[in-house]
Amino acid sequence: MKMKPISKFILGAVCGIIATISIYSFADDDSSSPIESVGNNVSGSATIPVEEINNFAKVYAITKN
Repeated sequence: MKMKPISKFILGAVCGIIATISIYSFADDDSSSPIESVGNNVSGSATIPVEEINNFAKVYAITKN
């Protein structure tokens, strides 16, 4: 079956819209995954020790240079 170029464009646009909506709804899901629960304290915000930040900064500086 041959499709006209405009039909291909419309089909591609519809498929893109459907894919975008499904990805957005999956990303907006409020269910807690194991990754989200690791490192979170009771208030819901993650804390990072200062020593780890300093180590990251040193490694980043070495890599950047």
